[in-house]
Formats: sequence, structure tokens, C-alpha cells
Amino acid sequence: MPSAADSQEREDREMQEIAPVFVLIAMLIAAVLFVRMAMENGKAKREAEAQLQLHTRLIDKFGSPKELLDYLESDAGRKFLTPATVQRTMPYKRILGAAQAGIVLTFVGVAFWLVRGSFDQEGLRAATFLGAVTFALGLGFVCSAVVAHILSRKWGLLNGNGTGASKDQ
Repeated sequence: MPSAADSQEREDREMQEIAPVFVLIAMLIAAVLFVRMAMENGKAKREAEAQLQLHTRLIDKFGSPKELLDYLESDAGRKFLTPATVQRTMPYKRILGAAQAGIVLTFVGVAFWLVRGSFDQEGLRAATFLGAVTFALGLGFVCSAVVAHILSRKWGLLNGNGTGASKDQ
């Protein structure tokens, strides 16, 4: 009949065997999240640069400021400039991205914190440090998403009008 000490020792060994798997999964999730955010940021930057070049070329085509102003006041001119304002006036994607990153990083931090006891003394310190840092980053992203949502709603950006005044005011 196994004693309580034997079963505790067996559980400790099992946790030591499974802990590196949790840490590896957490690190892979964090790496994928980082690469995804970097790629989305690069894509948005390239799109903004392409749009800027297109607008610059269009402005260069007009002979006088009056011609440019007439074009921009037309329906075609307004439609041409609309994509530049969509990202500023529709912050849902950025808020959702920050919330997702925050939730994932918070869970990664908690995972590090939970498995830290299954390491030796040096691994314990490393897992505790990584857990604390990723947990703090996750909470920071969640707080950022909450603040962005509150400010966007206050400034009237979530209803799509982008005028700076919300409907409750």
C-alpha cells in the first residue's frame, strides 16, 4: 500500500516531467503572438505608406490648389480620402487586439507561476520571473484595451462618426 509520501513524490515527479511542456507551450504562444503583432504592424505601416504615396502623386497631378480643393469636395474626392480615416474612427480592431494579447499573456504568466514549483532552485527563479513579467504585460494590455475602449466611447469613435462627441453628451 503506497503511503502519502510516496504518492506525493510520484506527483512531484510527474509535475517535473510535465512542467517543461507547459513552459514550452507558453513560450510558443507568446512567440506566435509577438510575430503576429509584428506582422500586422508591418502590414498597416506598408498600407499607410502606399496610401501616402498615392495621395502625394494625386496632389502633384493638380495644377492649382483650387483644382485640388474642387476635387476633394466632390463625391469621388471624399471617397478617395475615406480609407485614411477608417482606421482612426473605427478602433475596434486595435482594442480587440490589445484585449486578446492581454488575456493570452496573462494566462501565460499564470502558467509560468503555476509550474514554477516543479523546477530546481534556478528554474524556480526563472519561471517566477517570466511568470511575473508576462502576467504584468498581460494585465497592462488588458488595462490598455479598457482605457482605449473608454476613451474611444467618450470621444465618439465607437459609433463611427469620429466627431469627438459621443451621443451621451
